[in-house]
Amino acid sequence: MGEDLLTFNGASIRGMVLAKIGGVKIISNAEVPTPMTRADCEANKSKYGINACNYESDYWAGAMKQCQDAGGRLPTEQELADIATALYGGKQGGGSFSASDSMSYINCAGSIGSGVAIPEALSGLGSSWYTLWSSGEGYATYAYLRGFVSSGTTRGNGYRNSSGIRAVCVTN
Repeated sequence: MGEDLLTFNGASIRGMVLAKIGGVKIISNAEVPTPMTRADCEANKSKYGINACNYESDYWAGAMKQCQDAGGRLPTEQELADIATALYGGKQGGGSFSASDSMSYINCAGSIGSGVAIPEALSGLGSSWYTLWSSGEGYATYAYLRGFVSSGTTRGNGYRNSSGIRAVCVTN
């Protein structure tokens, strides 16, 4: 009684920083992007920083669009490695992850900070694993990504028509 309540979705506020992990400012939850059609990709390549288009349903191109439209961008491969270093406490045997660490799994306690489980640290979706797109475009058919699971992380590439890869948007 006597109080006004306001509910809003913080992820919908353009450019609002939701979390800072490993020095990277995250402005969106980890979500599967809406794919871009090949025609839309071709028509907007320069606008969204895309070099080549190939698939009729291009989820990576959709992620590039989604992040720019939200006032941010997809993280670089090194930014994803920095997030992995912060979440997992570094590589097994010591040191930080680099963008080129392609099979660098590490055993980890499974939580950061206040007991937040690693997969939920970015997404809040309750998944036990997920993969995030980077801004690194390999070619018209694939882009670079980083996998996050409870037992470790790995760098790889994914076909741009893959619907199971998520995107987080970041800002400087």
